Amino acid sequence: MLEDVFRQRPKALILCNPSNPCGKVFTREELTLIADLAEKYDTFVITDEVYEHIVYEPNEHIYFASLPGMWERTISCSSLSKTYSITGWRLGYIIAPANIVDTAKKVHDFLTVGAAAPLQEAAVTGLKFGDEYYRDLRRKYTEKRNLFLKGLDDIGIAHTTPQGRIMFSWTFPNLAMIRIWNSVRRWRVMSEWAQYPVPASFANRSTI
Repeated sequence: MLEDVFRQRPKALILCNPSNPCGKVFTREELTLIADLAEKYDTFVITDEVYEHIVYEPNEHIYFASLPGMWERTISCSSLSKTYSITGWRLGYIIAPANIVDTAKKVHDFLTVGAAAPLQEAAVTGLKFGDEYYRDLRRKYTEKRNLFLKGLDDIGIAHTTPQGRIMFSWTFPNLAMIRIWNSVRRWRVMSEWAQYPVPASFANRSTI
């Protein structure tokens, strides 16, 4: 099925890994399959790897550009927002071969203005963090995930278990439950940190 898409000769494939919003983390075998097709059909791969450091064991994030032959045809996109908890700063970047970056700079110049210089300077602090920071980040997010999933299990709501990312989906037994959940969607669990669920229906203004 995937090769059927490549047979249409797309210029590029967009790959979100870890996936937003389902939390899927692609295995090396899955990424290799995509890489083989990208090379076979001369297709670029644009990766969204914003959640590269929020991956739950035993899953492992593999940078697509690190696969054999993929550096030349990969545009890796990421952000400082999630890793360093600075989502309001809107700082991101791409990594790609020099000729692609030069072209991207021209496009960027006409699509958006530059990020605030003081924020860029401040973000350098995070880039200098050691490995312990990223281990602690994984530990904290694992605790949050497990706490929330346990809460869903305790009240009998079926759910997915994300391999990465900080979002997942669950299934309500009936519409009445959705109404109840929406009425308490600002519920918070307070301890060392705050955590609360935001249902997808919040974006839908139609009446359920």
